[in-house]
Amino acid sequence: MASFNQKNMMLYLMAVANGTQVWNPIYCGFGGQVLLSSSALNNMFGYAGVTSDGRLVYAKFNILGMQVENGTLWLENMISIKFSKLMRLHTIKMIFDQDGRKVKLKIAANEKVYGKDFYMQEQNLKMFMDTLKKYGDMNGRI
Repeated sequence: MASFNQKNMMLYLMAVANGTQVWNPIYCGFGGQVLLSSSALNNMFGYAGVTSDGRLVYAKFNILGMQVENGTLWLENMISIKFSKLMRLHTIKMIFDQDGRKVKLKIAANEKVYGKDFYMQEQNLKMFMDTLKKYGDMNGRI
C-alpha cells in the first residue's frame, strides 16, 4: 500500500516516466465524483506530472492505497482540454487520441493538501495547468 507523500510522489512518477525528468508533480483525484462517490472504493487518488519530453504521466491508487493504474499520454495528441474551478478545487478534463481511440482523463486537484507534506502543491498545480494550457493553445484545443 502506498503512503501519499512528496517522496513517494516523485518515486512513482519517475518510474512511469522511464528516466525522463518530471516537472510540476501534483497530488490529485481522478475520474468522476471524488468526494461524493457512491462507493469509496471507486475513488481514485494519486499523482500527475508533465515530463521534459512532453508527456502527461500519472499514477492512480484506490482509497486503500493499492496502485490501480499508471500511464503516459503525449500532450501533442490532446484533442480537447477544459478547466474549471470551485473555490480551491481545480478540475481539468482532457481527451487524447491514443492510437486511434479516445482516452478521457479527468483530474481534480486542490491548491492545498492538508495533513501531508505536499509543500509545493499550490505552485506546482499552477505551473502544471499553465503547461497544459500551453499545449492546448498550441493545438487549438482550448
